Amino acid sequence: MVKEQKYICAYCCCEIDEESAHNEHIEPRHPRVGVSKRSLDYNNIVASCYGFAGDETCGAKKENEYDETRFVSPLDSECEANFSYNPNGHMEGDEYTIELLNLNSYKLKQAREAVYRTIMYMDKKDIELIYCDYENESLQPFINVIRWYLKNA
Repeated sequence: MVKEQKYICAYCCCEIDEESAHNEHIEPRHPRVGVSKRSLDYNNIVASCYGFAGDETCGAKKENEYDETRFVSPLDSECEANFSYNPNGHMEGDEYTIELLNLNSYKLKQAREAVYRTIMYMDKKDIELIYCDYENESLQPFINVIRWYLKNA
């Protein structure tokens, strides 16, 4: 999973490796209500960090909470269209998903702000050349911010 996701957490897009990630069930194996029929479904599993830089985020924060009608899955091809990023690192968009995964934790906002500040004075072609090599084995941490910036700035 980690290699398939190019060493990026499915939720916050921080850098992960085999030791710093776990297999995260989007629909929890043990939901608070009912029983999951997707616990062995490969299309229900992503690689997630255990939390970013000590903050309780992503799968570690989500645990067994989940509302399929409200949650924006990272496997949804339109997932990124549901979110935007401010220069201060604050993430906006689907509030349920952001809060469930704690995607506006202090340390995540700091990390996204650092990426934003790095690219905001660069030419878009240079950003693409330096940070957006999708043929590479791994992606740039917080590639979601970079892609959003290229599309919207």
